[in-house]
Amino acid sequence: MCTGFSFFTTQSYHYLARTMDFSFEFNGIPTVVPRHYHYQFDLESNMCLEHGFVGTNLKVGRYRFGDGINEHGLAISNHYFTGEASYSSHRRYGCFNLAPEEFIVWVLGFIKNIDELKQKVKNVNIMNEKNTTLNIVPPLHFMITDESGRTVAVEPHNGLLIVKDNHIKVLSNAPKLEWHIQNLRNYAFLHPQKTTNQLVGKVLVRSMGCEAGTNGLPGGYTSTERFVRATYLRHHLQSSNKEEENLQNCFKVLESVSIPQGAVIDANENHYTQYQLVMESKEKCYYIKSYFSNQIFKVQLTEENLCKDDMTFLPINHDLKFSSLLYSSRR
Repeated sequence: MCTGFSFFTTQSYHYLARTMDFSFEFNGIPTVVPRHYHYQFDLESNMCLEHGFVGTNLKVGRYRFGDGINEHGLAISNHYFTGEASYSSHRRYGCFNLAPEEFIVWVLGFIKNIDELKQKVKNVNIMNEKNTTLNIVPPLHFMITDESGRTVAVEPHNGLLIVKDNHIKVLSNAPKLEWHIQNLRNYAFLHPQKTTNQLVGKVLVRSMGCEAGTNGLPGGYTSTERFVRATYLRHHLQSSNKEEENLQNCFKVLESVSIPQGAVIDANENHYTQYQLVMESKEKCYYIKSYFSNQIFKVQLTEENLCKDDMTFLPINHDLKFSSLLYSSRR
């Protein structure tokens, strides 16, 4: 059901990382939407988007995006919010009326930073519109971050959007963010250093190795367990002066909350992590790794692709790639 986190490095690079977990095969395609592209919203007229962006285009009817980053370094991801998300049953006059999945396009196409988001989101109304391909009204909430590193969660309540500062910088699924934060109190004992040995009676009880401080870290795939696990790992990530290492560390955290096929079954279908994605705000880069590939694919927003007349579709190679080690004579 998706896990995300943001991470700010000592070199002022900012990352938004997420997993996309679902049983319906999305076959997501990285897609660049150029600046001033005319996008047809479901409930509004054809609109000219102000900003260009790159995101994962999901095959669920009309062009839908599960995440993306725009030319100003604003990044967003959607996450299921079952039982918590609520939408409007009617249009609101003077508001921008959107289907749930269209909110990402609105954010990336019209918003530069968190301050602007907090002002303009007051005029957005999310409607109770069914996705005919999925045959449901997707219950969504969103994680958004900008180039400064500020991170918020956005939740729909009766169609109106509540923006919450997310100082934990992690998001999974239901329940609400406040519940997850309170739940972290149950895991305040977790620590990367091993616990000290204790004298119990006349017996010296030694800790179970250098990993003993992580004993009790949840290992399941529920929303609550993934939130705790991602929070612990994200907040103990060591920032490197080499951005390649920071990028790799983000993917390592995503691996820890990724669901392999067969571990979770939903209505007789594999519910699994279809792709892992890391977006970087300083250089406006998008890195994606699909479930069936061991390769990371990169897209960088440039003036060339932002000035095109139409969308650019960039299909992923899902093959595994191996490099053979060469034998050498012993020296």
